[in-house]
Amino acid sequence: MSWGVRTKQFIAAGTYIVDYTGMRMTEDEALDIDVTEDEYMISTSPGDIHAMDLPELQQHADSRRITVEQLLQSWPRTTIDASKCGNVARFINHSCDPNLVIVQVFSKSRSPEQANMCYYARRHIQPGEQLLVDYNYDRNPREGGEWPFECRCGSVNCATPRMKEK
Repeated sequence: MSWGVRTKQFIAAGTYIVDYTGMRMTEDEALDIDVTEDEYMISTSPGDIHAMDLPELQQHADSRRITVEQLLQSWPRTTIDASKCGNVARFINHSCDPNLVIVQVFSKSRSPEQANMCYYARRHIQPGEQLLVDYNYDRNPREGGEWPFECRCGSVNCATPRMKEK
């Protein structure tokens, strides 16, 4: 049985929920960590860039005479590990059909190492409903194609191979 987070009140689509906090590290440092039963890590990726950031990213890319895609690929991925320190966000469970979305938010710096990973409501969420986010298991398979954990979300949209085989 895992932890979970439910809302007591209605949450409108697009509402900010919480930042994912913890220890920041590079993707290489994260790969060196021995993950046992629970994994409380999320990594930044170009797909987490919010559309509102695109005009400023375009200006930054233009100043370097490269495309936005090249700029995003040049950024190192950052991982946030909440296993030893973090907040309530680490208890939000995975679903392949989530009601939350992870958005990489920049504040004072455009450095990806300092971007906040924020959860926003993907759709309207009713009182008593569990908050769920896609951990993106399909983007981060372990060496040899093994998934870090068996997905038990039960969604008809489940993206992990183990659920599709059943």
